[in-house]
Amino acid sequence: MRLRSLTILATLATALSCIPVAAVAASPRMQKSPSPGEIYAQKTRITHDEFVHQLEARESKEKTALPTEGCWFASDGDDVHTSVYSGVNYASGHGWWINYDCPSGTRANVTIWLEEKLSGTWYVQGNAGYGANRLPGSSSTQRVTAKMACVNFSSHEWRSQVSADLVGRADTTPLATTPTWTLACY
Repeated sequence: MRLRSLTILATLATALSCIPVAAVAASPRMQKSPSPGEIYAQKTRITHDEFVHQLEARESKEKTALPTEGCWFASDGDDVHTSVYSGVNYASGHGWWINYDCPSGTRANVTIWLEEKLSGTWYVQGNAGYGANRLPGSSSTQRVTAKMACVNFSSHEWRSQVSADLVGRADTTPLATTPTWTLACY
């Protein structure tokens, strides 16, 4: 029995020596976790101001509607909170728009993004949530979701920004900032 085990081990060692090192490194089970420095670099790649500038530039290109008589509306969102999806903890937020006196049937494109405060600066986290052609209101069919997986449970400050842009109407695209909350999510 011992001789058979040694023979199997020798055969396995010979087979493994033929596998290139790059193939082993590419194996999903063999990849190392990102270092704290790599995580921080990823989390601090775009600031709030940079993102708002990009959003304004995109919206100015999209403004093809003729100016019309204005109407009152606002962007809004819930407080950023933690949620669990498929066993993974996330910072999560929802955004929508409120119609005060725009004509019935008016729709808006809604964008929400999450921000985390790191070293005194707000940074955009994850991908922005975007919902095209939404009716007003916070129901699950009208709101837009943004979420970011938590790396660990250290406490950090979170907020979201919500932008609504009326479809087919010139508008000022109000930006809503939700209250800051400290969450056990980094």
